[in-house]
Amino acid sequence: MQYIYEYDIAAVFIILAVMINFYRKKTLSTRITVIFNVLLLVEGIAAAFDALGSFVIMNPTKFPLWVNYFFLIVFYLTYTAIPLIYFMSLLFSTDFYRKNKLLQRLFIIPYAVEFLLIIFTPLFNTVTYFDADLNYHRGFFYSLLYVISAIYLIASVYVSKVFGKSFSENQKRAVTFYTIACMVGVAIQAIISNLMIVCFLSSISALIIYLSLENPANFVDKEMDIFNRTALTYTVQQNIESKKEFSIIAIQIVGLNYLNDLLGSKAKTQVIHHISDLLQMIHKKRSIFRYSSNRFVILIKKDETKKNSIIENLQLAFDEPFRIADSTIPLTLKITHFDCPSDASNIENIMDLIDFSLTDITEKDSSIVSKADTNLLQKRRRENYLINTLKKACETNDFEVFYQPIYSISDNKIVAIDTKIFFKNPELKTVTSKEFIPLAEKQGLILQIENFILDSVFDFIAKYNIQEKGIETVYLNLSAIQCMQEQLAINILNKLNKRNIDPKLINLTITDDTVINSNPLLYSSMEKLIQKNINFSLGNFGSGFSNTYSLIKYPFTTVKLNKEIVSSIQYDSKSLNTFKHLINMIKALDMKIIISGIETESQFNISKQFECDYIKGNYYSRPLTEDGLISLLEEI
Repeated sequence: MQYIYEYDIAAVFIILAVMINFYRKKTLSTRITVIFNVLLLVEGIAAAFDALGSFVIMNPTKFPLWVNYFFLIVFYLTYTAIPLIYFMSLLFSTDFYRKNKLLQRLFIIPYAVEFLLIIFTPLFNTVTYFDADLNYHRGFFYSLLYVISAIYLIASVYVSKVFGKSFSENQKRAVTFYTIACMVGVAIQAIISNLMIVCFLSSISALIIYLSLENPANFVDKEMDIFNRTALTYTVQQNIESKKEFSIIAIQIVGLNYLNDLLGSKAKTQVIHHISDLLQMIHKKRSIFRYSSNRFVILIKKDETKKNSIIENLQLAFDEPFRIADSTIPLTLKITHFDCPSDASNIENIMDLIDFSLTDITEKDSSIVSKADTNLLQKRRRENYLINTLKKACETNDFEVFYQPIYSISDNKIVAIDTKIFFKNPELKTVTSKEFIPLAEKQGLILQIENFILDSVFDFIAKYNIQEKGIETVYLNLSAIQCMQEQLAINILNKLNKRNIDPKLINLTITDDTVINSNPLLYSSMEKLIQKNINFSLGNFGSGFSNTYSLIKYPFTTVKLNKEIVSSIQYDSKSLNTFKHLINMIKALDMKIIISGIETESQFNISKQFECDYIKGNYYSRPLTEDGLISLLEEI
């Protein structure tokens, strides 16, 4: 019989063309792409050996019998493997693969049967055989090969329909085309037995499959020609599923985002290309990912020596400033690193730890390299949750103002109140201002919150006429952002006038670091408010940026000493002497003193001993609601 094997030759060229194009493009190494590599190789071998086998069968006397069997066995082993490989490529794309490890092994059994039938063909004539005259014949189990292939084809269609929710329409069409092509090819070859068309149609299917694969461009950062964040997510998830141990080296290049404004887009592009070249010199290209505009990730197999070497090379590479034309561009490098799965074991934690640790080292840490702190995950997630909750609370004014009595040591009674704000959340319960106010400032929510505080406190004063209940002063805190508002004085005075509240009842507290960072608008606002008999106090003095210059420059009438001062003087003679001189200095400036955070009788006695004016703290009373404060004042 004369076989028409030109279609097999065409199939080989189609497979070669697909392979060349596939390898030429930057393709992320995934289970699917690895299996597709195998599929291309197997289809190419099958087509080549089908053509060679046809030629040998047509010329049986020119070749030894073992050569005939060799070509046929290789062809059938590879050809029958194609449906299995295609089926597995679909299976690996679904959640079904991750959840059913046992069934994965069972899927190999049909092909194992085919494999044995093909291997033992020379001994038992199971699939094909040659008679005494070297004529080619099909064995008893020949049809079984096509039955098993049909099982894999049907299973492929089933997987794509039932489990392939994430499949694109192109992938679904590829499954349908592949199934139809295989069936048509078998039918044609059954009718025209000398027409070797099955491998040709299979190669066309491979081309369709290639076109249905996820576009490699989706994984590549076009600006730097390295893999992007999507590719990183895919690779990390694959490593997690394979239970591999790996390390993450996260990099932030401080200053990169400002290059466009400073030097223009052309210079920025040059710097970015230079950075890309440097990173690829330090480590292989396929393990480098652009995480965001100025952040990069290097993913390596867990190896402490290799990780340290990469970090050291990164520092050396960025030690010298970049030079573009006549410009010198200093870029600061920040590096954080951690191991998986010991530090982070799932994709969410890994990606969050990259974000949080780079933000943390950039904002707070002066060092270039640091080990990622896994505690950041909980801390930052709480912050993010707080921010979202704060935004909702601002929309509904879901806050509550509490009032803490201030006790006069000389008068032996409550003469003032300090204000604190809380907001309650069903999951977080009560959140203190110390935790959420800094976040509100960063998110631009602080003015809205402080307007709520002013309105709530002034409404409370007007409602209960608290001067008649012995309250001489109400202390209100001002944030740094509020102090920078040009309309600060007008806003406060309008609110007071609206409620007919005597301004001399109000004392506005400004912290020392706010004074240092504020502009001249603060001093102007203070003068306007002082003219209306509103007083000011310097808060949290004795910690952070505290300095005597603030006491001298600004017209404060009261100083609130930080509670840590009182806590420390009980155990430290140096602190005791410092405290003594601090008290004397404030008194010499004719200012009143409030000691915050008095918790014990011993602390109260110390405050009394040094003739401080006022105290506040849980020793006397915790912060109270409006009703709680009024009840306390009425009892007294």
